[in-house]
Amino acid sequence: MADSKTITLPSILTVKQLADSLEQPVTAIIAKLMGFGVLATINEDIDFDTAAIVADDFGVAVEKEKAEQQTIDLSVAADESQLENRPPIVTIMGHVDHGKTTLLDTIRKTNVAAGEAGGITQHISSYQIEITPRGGGEKRLITFLDTPGHSAFEAMRRHGARITDLVVLVVAADDGVKPQTVEAINHAKQMKVPVMVAINKIDKPTADIERVKAELSEHGLVPEDWGGKTVVTPVSALENKGIDDLLEVILLSTDLRDLKANPHVPAVGVVIESHLEPGIGSVATVLVQNGLLKIGDYVAIGDVTGKVRALTDHRGKRVHQATPSTPVEVSGLSGVPQFGEQLVVFGSEKEARESARQYSRSHSAKRAHSALSASAHQATQKEGERNILHVVVKADTKGSLEAIADTLQTMQNEDVEVRMVGEGVGDISENDINLAHTSKALVIGFQVRLPAAVKSLADREHVAVSLFSVVYELFDAIRSVLADLMPMVTVERQIGQITILARFRDNRKNVIIGGRVEEGVAERDRLFRVTRGAEVIAEGKAVTVRRGRDETRSVSAGSECGLELQITQGDRAAIQEKDSIILYVQEQEQKPLGL
Repeated sequence: MADSKTITLPSILTVKQLADSLEQPVTAIIAKLMGFGVLATINEDIDFDTAAIVADDFGVAVEKEKAEQQTIDLSVAADESQLENRPPIVTIMGHVDHGKTTLLDTIRKTNVAAGEAGGITQHISSYQIEITPRGGGEKRLITFLDTPGHSAFEAMRRHGARITDLVVLVVAADDGVKPQTVEAINHAKQMKVPVMVAINKIDKPTADIERVKAELSEHGLVPEDWGGKTVVTPVSALENKGIDDLLEVILLSTDLRDLKANPHVPAVGVVIESHLEPGIGSVATVLVQNGLLKIGDYVAIGDVTGKVRALTDHRGKRVHQATPSTPVEVSGLSGVPQFGEQLVVFGSEKEARESARQYSRSHSAKRAHSALSASAHQATQKEGERNILHVVVKADTKGSLEAIADTLQTMQNEDVEVRMVGEGVGDISENDINLAHTSKALVIGFQVRLPAAVKSLADREHVAVSLFSVVYELFDAIRSVLADLMPMVTVERQIGQITILARFRDNRKNVIIGGRVEEGVAERDRLFRVTRGAEVIAEGKAVTVRRGRDETRSVSAGSECGLELQITQGDRAAIQEKDSIILYVQEQEQKPLGL
């Protein structure tokens, strides 16, 4: 085989398939894998990265099959000429009593496209509206997600996909910012999604828009008219006031981001609702993120496959295709996909089925991992300061069992240890479950089965069983569990450094200084130490921070500030100009495993 040859491999393949592709004996492949610490039999699956390492050792370059490379590829196009503007996707979030539903209904009823009145289906979880910009020009579409905000963000976190382009946060003018409002703000910040605010219920006699703006500012959403960057629009969903302004601002805000997609390639989308429809079967509401989805397309959605039999838009009308940012109901699926799963169009039924098979295999290991993690604490016992994880291990062969046992024995440090309370070759039996129950242990199986009767016993006795077919996935899962069992330790994180410029008259308890913030921020209620070179002069807590004469929460780097220091340790009299004040917080974090 020539060294310069390049072969293509799928993301998951068996050892035999790799041997055939490399034109090498299976025994040679197994030997190479063992040299890399991977135990594998002839029919065991290995991933692309592992196969690539083995191939490289034989002097063969590999690349992933193209059909698979497109599965999670959301890049719109290499050719700029194929990019086209797409409608913005907007999620409306807010406290349950602040009028979110009323706002959605008002927008939907007053901005339906011509001929749509009364034809909008209420069960679909997203819809589009059509508006004419005030400056004239072509009519524009906006896609609204009528789905629980936290669910949308959970899916975004899980898949790394940006489902929404903009969050409109609804806050009642007579009630202000509530815990659910803060939760929505934090979700949006975490996913780096822009936020604009609709202050609703301005028709209420007790409405106080300025108070709401002040509360928003405390959570980092400073309105534009207060010198910030957050767009705030007053509305009354009940009286249909300010709705046109809100929609106009949504378009202006998203136009600045120049949202584009490529409608000329096979579609990629995300499931935002799914259910079984009587007489139709499995139906999924999919938001097309890129490409074109057509009737007759072969699709894979996680472990679900299908050929698109029908497409239904948000009005309940049958359509032949769906373009980017369009929500559409898809039928013709083999099962009900989960919320947040990605839909990918493939060139053939075979490719779609292969993608689903690979997804199923990879996620079976993740499910085993999750089961292991969820039950780890009930299988853990304390010996002094050490957490001992008890396990019963079953494997397909004696060689596999010995290799697993040898590796598990190395998984220990001063804080955690894996201890095998039982082991054996063959499928998991009732005796294994009984032993695990009495020993408070987990059962781990490698390349073995869990018979239905034994699974029923395990469920009754609340014994966790995790099955693995790839040995390094087993080891990774154990390491992850051990990492969760590591003790918490206190760590110090510096948040600011101030150079003392002047020391003012002390009050009876505290020292008052003026200084310049060199790094980070100066914040009140933070711990500090005063240092001179390597010497610590004093320690305590910064009880107030001032900018000029006014108390403030914080002052950023590059600015001067005043600090009132409460000294709890050290020599307060020794503090002088040019000393440094280090502000810090103490946080609890898990000690690293180090294995």
